[in-house]
Amino acid sequence: MPGVVQLNTFMNVLESAPKLQKSFNVSLDNILSKKRTRKIVMIRHILMYLEHKEHYKEWEHPGWSVIGKNYNRHYSSIIHAAKVVTNEINHYPDFKLLVDEIQEIIWGEIRY
Repeated sequence: MPGVVQLNTFMNVLESAPKLQKSFNVSLDNILSKKRTRKIVMIRHILMYLEHKEHYKEWEHPGWSVIGKNYNRHYSSIIHAAKVVTNEINHYPDFKLLVDEIQEIIWGEIRY
């Protein structure tokens, strides 16, 4: 993606796209598109949440705009995604399992 800062996490997402597609039947094109179907939005939110969690400590500013550019979104969408995923994790233990599964696909381990 020309003109976009490639974060390590985003690079991992790009590299693990075939595994994400196989596991969740959602392509990288759909994740990066403007589509708003429930499944695509949920996976996109989790990916943005994980990227935010991974890089939050590295930056003085959480870098929402950088993550937003990678996902073709406004920085406020990243803030919203982080809040939604955090809320879902706190209220629904099964949702945390989904987040953990996606972390395993991206990094090969659970980090958060």
